[in-house]
Amino acid sequence: MNDLARFQPALGRVQLLVLDVDGVLTDGRLFYGARGEVLKAFNVKDGHGLKQVAAAGITVAIISGRKSAAVARRAKELGIRHVTQGADARRASRLPDQRPADFEPVASKRAVTIAAHSSTC
Repeated sequence: MNDLARFQPALGRVQLLVLDVDGVLTDGRLFYGARGEVLKAFNVKDGHGLKQVAAAGITVAIISGRKSAAVARRAKELGIRHVTQGADARRASRLPDQRPADFEPVASKRAVTIAAHSSTC
């Protein structure tokens, strides 16, 4: 049995997808504008995929260690209401305690990456 076949039943129960921004929703590069503002490049295909995830009834949340107006704008464009910026690792690790009990189970980018990688092998 391949990894994707093992993950398939669990993926079908996912109700919450939690993502970081830098290196997950972007390619990890930061650009600085003339006034010192941080600029980020988001991929349109990722946005389309996240809209499909939401349309499937899965809540999408963003947690980022940085604060960025670009992230707030992108989240608004995609209809992502659960956005935490400026979060350190300790605060982010408390998310399961802060989420409603009906968000069970939770997927993170790591689980999705493992499943996606498995499907291409």
